[in-house]
Amino acid sequence: MVEAFGRTKKLKADRLLAGFRKNAGIDTKGAKPYGGWEKR
Repeated sequence: MVEAFGRTKKLKADRLLAGFRKNAGIDTKGAKPYGGWEKR
């Protein structure tokens, strides 16, 4: 559990929120979303 939390803290908020912002029609501030299983 601690390991997962440490990894989460390293993520950049703008990149993490980029997909949500794009879908909501909000400016992504130039950030590209992290890849995930949806991209495969």
